[in-house]
Amino acid sequence: MTLNVQCLKNKYCELEIAVSNTQPDVLCITEHWCKDQEICSIHINPFKLANHYSRKIAKGGVVSIYLRQELEFKKRCEAENLSIEKFFETGAVQLYGLMKKVIVITVYRSPCGNKEVFFDKLELLLNTIYKKETVIILCGDFNINLLVESQQKRQFLDILKSFSMSPHINNSTRITNTSNSLIDNIFSNMSATDIEVTNIDLGLCDHNALTTEIPLRSKEDKGVSNIYKRNFSVVSCHQFISILKNENWLDVMKQPSTDEAYSVFASIYMMNFEMCFPKKLTRIKSTGHIKSSSWMTLGIKKSCENMKKLNSELRECTDTDFIEYVKRYRKIYRRTLSKNFGEQIKLEAPKAASSMMAVPTNKKEVLKVIKSLKFKMSAGVDEVPIILVKKTANQIAKPLAHIAILSMAEGVNQDKMKTNTDFHNYDTRQCKDLHIQAVTRTRSQKHIDLYEFSTDTNFVVVVVKMHPNKSYITNVINGIIIDK
Repeated sequence: MTLNVQCLKNKYCELEIAVSNTQPDVLCITEHWCKDQEICSIHINPFKLANHYSRKIAKGGVVSIYLRQELEFKKRCEAENLSIEKFFETGAVQLYGLMKKVIVITVYRSPCGNKEVFFDKLELLLNTIYKKETVIILCGDFNINLLVESQQKRQFLDILKSFSMSPHINNSTRITNTSNSLIDNIFSNMSATDIEVTNIDLGLCDHNALTTEIPLRSKEDKGVSNIYKRNFSVVSCHQFISILKNENWLDVMKQPSTDEAYSVFASIYMMNFEMCFPKKLTRIKSTGHIKSSSWMTLGIKKSCENMKKLNSELRECTDTDFIEYVKRYRKIYRRTLSKNFGEQIKLEAPKAASSMMAVPTNKKEVLKVIKSLKFKMSAGVDEVPIILVKKTANQIAKPLAHIAILSMAEGVNQDKMKTNTDFHNYDTRQCKDLHIQAVTRTRSQKHIDLYEFSTDTNFVVVVVKMHPNKSYITNVINGIIIDK
């Protein structure tokens, strides 16, 4: 599926509802409008962020590619290296485990982007990755209207035709009150007879979502996926614990800064982790069904469908009463979504304090935080499950306490394990480590009871935002720091 979402930050929950019905394997997004850090913090169930490009200077635009969790891939860096803001913004991934080699490319060109630069970069990219036996899928928003005859249209299609690629969408993809245009599309070097395409309005913006179904799995492989998994057997766990017991962590303890100490700790821990729990290729059966998130109720799904219908009718309606009704419905709908996955903590501002002091932590404090974690197999970005963190608590508590003390002494967020403690709304859906949230929230409240933070209102809005792309071990340290 490909979609110009026109700002992902305020629509990712609605997008998750939409894809729960269509269940695509690949989700390509244009115009997400996010910076690097923002796009990495947005999670759409059941996908993983495979590749993205974000602007460094201008606002808006840019692209990202999401894949279902079980799909194996690698980034194709050629695309990112050729990207130029507004002119040619692109990302690409290569998929594995299919009958053929498949490369998916998503592209966005701004309406003001120079077409000649766009054509040159596109041709150069296709020249770099094109092979006759490779399936190439190119999708995105090119801002070249294929419904209107023009020199740009002919030049665009001629370039693609030279790589045996053709468009699969032939009707309008962007419909407004004043115009219809075909500026979004999906191109491939496969025969149109082998592909099924759809062009649907999701009600998220004035661009339609485009989907294509390509048969790239053999009959024997249908319902079966090849994925790399770690085997956390009893023997492997005992071996891992035994190795950590013999580790004295002196290299960590003698480091002068937080970043250096954490880097040494992580390298030792992860080296032994990889040795005891290596990834192995495993074939698993897949139901093909995406399990909905717990916040996505039947009522929300129904409201999403109603919102889609209202947005569709709004395009052709000039009745001011109906327009106001849709605005009110949308406001209530988004408020309901926000209530289901977000929350904001408001506390009365305490009396002012002249100074703030961080008390050093210790091994006992670390063990207390780790003990509060739930006993389950969920893992962070480093793939270390909570249950393993709990089992190795006694072995890692001492170095983690040292790292937490260094962080408090330096008074700065550490680069390698950075997390935000900001004064803005707390979004639980952006944080996978929900078990830490209760710990850090309680600890924040205790801290607020002692110290006043600068605010222009009668309330202090406190957010402990655990970074979704960090490990559970990192969040243990952050939980300690917040408490202090």
